[in-house]
Amino acid sequence: MRDTPPEVEKRFHDMLMARSGGERVEMACGMFQMAREMMRASILADNPNATEKEVRREIFLRTYGADFDPETLKKVLRGLGLEP
Repeated sequence: MRDTPPEVEKRFHDMLMARSGGERVEMACGMFQMAREMMRASILADNPNATEKEVRREIFLRTYGADFDPETLKKVLRGLGLEP
């Protein structure tokens, strides 16, 4: 769904591109950190007794879980020390 007029999209794009590369990276990192904080809050709302390891595992799965086939995902989780 696209509900933003093209001229507004162009203006936003131009404003974003006017920032330095460093500023854009900083913005992206901030957005990623906010997404992680929102995931953490959601996980803990569903399971207030979740351990830090369980929270980290769930954040990883929500962020990257669909990027791996099941066998590779098991290996990655094992390598990160996040296996169940």
